[in-house]
Amino acid sequence: MTGTPQIGQSLDLFLSLRAPVALARVLQAIADIALPLAYHIRRGLLAGEFESAVGPTHDGVAQTALDVLADDAFVNGLAGASVRAVVSEERDRPVALDPGGAFLVAIDPLDGSSNIETNITIGTIFSVLDAPAGELGAAQFLQPGVNQRAAGFVLYGPRVAFVFTIAAGVHIATLDPDANAFHMSRIDVRVPAGSSVL
Repeated sequence: MTGTPQIGQSLDLFLSLRAPVALARVLQAIADIALPLAYHIRRGLLAGEFESAVGPTHDGVAQTALDVLADDAFVNGLAGASVRAVVSEERDRPVALDPGGAFLVAIDPLDGSSNIETNITIGTIFSVLDAPAGELGAAQFLQPGVNQRAAGFVLYGPRVAFVFTIAAGVHIATLDPDANAFHMSRIDVRVPAGSSVL
């Protein structure tokens, strides 16, 4: 890998400079899946009745059509990114993808979807872990947080932000709606010394 990470760089170039190739593919896949999802969210009711309840209640909140759309998009989109299995907040059990995949992905495809009609920020939350050898089950996803290879979230609001860490530092890429692509807007974000964080 050559070059220097910079503000304004495309997300894929930044990942090629900062992350191992296989891990970069997972993060780029998540960002790519977020693009059409952001489009649907921006269109609101013009995209259809996505806030309609269509599935069982999880934690007291009914599954919406938008939850299902997001869940299907992430599970299908991660199939070619060296992901062995995905566990989703929208499903009862892990979904096996690539038997030889190097990673496991835990995801809440669309957190806050019940608030979609109020036009406030909602998001996707994810964690990437190494896939252990042997039989795969839900227990393989229950690893200590220090085992994460990457984690982050996508915020769908007035602007769309892809916030992530790849073991060192937190970085933010912002969606350029004209180019329909993420570009780096913050690198190695830190809470200022002396700040009060609740």
